[in-house]
Amino acid sequence: MSVIAPRPVAFGKRESRARTRLDVDGLAAALNTTPTALLAALNIPRSSYAEAKARGASLGNAHADALYRANRLYESACQVLASGAAATWLLTTNGYLSGVAPIACARSTEQYEDALRAIEAIAAGVAAWAPARSR
Repeated sequence: MSVIAPRPVAFGKRESRARTRLDVDGLAAALNTTPTALLAALNIPRSSYAEAKARGASLGNAHADALYRANRLYESACQVLASGAAATWLLTTNGYLSGVAPIACARSTEQYEDALRAIEAIAAGVAAWAPARSR
């Protein structure tokens, strides 16, 4: 469980889902990383985020969806692992996910579902934490 209180995030038509989600700054803090690193992992251009934030507007749909999925991954991982371990797992490249950090799986629905399956595997006691092998 995070010590950071959830803050509303504008998600366009997804306002109802946004009420319990962390914004970029809050999620980055929960993951013990920087907003810049989180944006890079989610493939959200800093300029797009800064512009939307300055206008008080929501991110575009694709970027908002990636942020939504990242929040869901964090919440799901925290249900299985302690929040610090969940953050470490989400930010570490993972052999179970073909060498991709689980948080980066939030970029697409297919990869997101792979990361959720990895979390389910951890909950079931399967070693889904394998670090990516160096080449």
